[in-house]
Amino acid sequence: MKNLISLLLVYSLIFTSINCFGQGIQFLEGSWNDALSKAQNSNKLIFVDVYTTWCGPCKAMAKDVFPDPQVSEKFNAQFVNFKIDAEKGEGIDLAKKYQVEAYPNFLFINGTGELVYRVVGYRPAENFLQEADLALKQMSDQSMSWYEAQFEAKKKNPDFLLAYLEKLKVQNKDNAQVLGQYLSLFSPEEQLSEPMIKRLAENLNSLSGAPLELALKAYRQVSKYSIPVQHTLAPALFMLIQREASQAAKAKDRIHFDKAIAAMRSTGIPEAEETIWGMEMDFAKQSGNLVAFDQFATKIAAPAMARTDADIRKMSQEAHQNYLKAAIEQKQDTSSVELKGILSQLKNQGAFMTTLQLNQLAWAYVETMKDKTAWKKALKWSARSIEISPNDVASLDTYANLLYKTGKKKKAIQYQEKAIKVSPEDEGLKQTLEKIKQGTL
Repeated sequence: MKNLISLLLVYSLIFTSINCFGQGIQFLEGSWNDALSKAQNSNKLIFVDVYTTWCGPCKAMAKDVFPDPQVSEKFNAQFVNFKIDAEKGEGIDLAKKYQVEAYPNFLFINGTGELVYRVVGYRPAENFLQEADLALKQMSDQSMSWYEAQFEAKKKNPDFLLAYLEKLKVQNKDNAQVLGQYLSLFSPEEQLSEPMIKRLAENLNSLSGAPLELALKAYRQVSKYSIPVQHTLAPALFMLIQREASQAAKAKDRIHFDKAIAAMRSTGIPEAEETIWGMEMDFAKQSGNLVAFDQFATKIAAPAMARTDADIRKMSQEAHQNYLKAAIEQKQDTSSVELKGILSQLKNQGAFMTTLQLNQLAWAYVETMKDKTAWKKALKWSARSIEISPNDVASLDTYANLLYKTGKKKKAIQYQEKAIKVSPEDEGLKQTLEKIKQGTL
C-alpha cells in the first residue's frame, strides 16, 4: 500500500466537487490552452489546483477552503481558476512540466505559461488568502530573464540576490550559483550564524557548490543550533539528498546518483549507510536489476527483523529522552502544545519506524518482485510489522497482498477485511478486497 494512505486516515474527508456552477471557487471548464488564453486576455494569473483522487489534504482544501466566502470572492475576481488531476489526461504532462512532486500543489501561472508562485500542502483559509497575495505580488515583480540579465551587475547587492533566490525557489530552478554568491558576501563566522543557516536551509536545492558544503558543515554541528533552526536544516538537507537520488535513479544517472550518496555519507549520521542501502535499492529497481534490489532490501530488513520488542521500546525511550534533553538545553518551553505533541509521538517512535521500514520493504516486493520465493521472504517482514503495530492499515493491506500472491487467498481476504475495519472509508481497500475474492489482483 502507498504510504500516503496514512494521510487518508488523518483527514478522512468526503470529497466535495466544486465546479463553475456551484458555490466557492469557480473553476474553468475546458482545456489548459483555454486557461492560458483566458489569462492572456484578462491579464490575470491562472490559479491551478493540481490534485490526485487519493490525496486527503486535496479533499480537505476542496471541502473546507475553496467554499470559504472570502477565498472564493478573491479567487473568482483576481484569478483564472483551473483544476486538474495530476494522474489523468493533460494533468500528467502538466505535473511533469511544473515539477509537481507533492499534493496538493497550487500553481500560479501567467498567460505565457511561466510559473510565478507555488504553494504546496494544505492551508487554512486565512493562510491561503495570504499566499494568494504573495502570488499577486510576484506577478508584479520582474521576469526571470530580467534577473538573469542583471546578475553580473548586481551580484554584490544582497537585496537583489535575495529577491533572485525567491524567484528561483518559486520556479524550482537550480540556485547554487546565486546562493553561493550571496553566502560569499559574509564572513565564515557569519555564514554559520543561526539566521544564515535558516536562510540557507530555506533555499537549498542543489547537490553542488558552496551552499551544500556549508549545509553539511552546519549539520555536523547541528546540536549547537536552536531547535527551530534544526527543524529547518535537517529536513531541507535530507529531503534534497533523497529527492536528487530518486530523480537520478529514475533517469538511471549513476554520476548524479553517486553525488547524492556522497552527500548522505558526509552528513555523518549513524544511519547513513542503511539509508544509502535504501537509495541503492531504488536505483536497482529503476534499472531493472532485481538481484541487486533483493540484496539491498535484505540488508535493510536484517537489523529491523532482529529488533526485539525490548529494543523497540528502548528506541522510543531514547528518542523521547534525547529530544527532551535538547529542548531543555535550548531553553525551549516544555509546556508548549507543539513540544508536548512531538514528545508524545516520540514515545512510540521505535514501533512507528520499525513498522514503517518493514512495511515499505514488503510493499516494494509486492510492486517489484515476480516470484513466490521473494514474496515469501517479504511476507515474514510484513508479518513482523503487524506484530508490532496490529492496527496499521498499510501493513494489513500489504500482508493481504502478499498472502494472495503466495496462494493463501482465504487468509488474504481475512486480513484485507481487517484493514477495511480499521479504515472503512477507504475505497481502495475495498477494491483490493474484491480483486482478491475474484482472483484478479
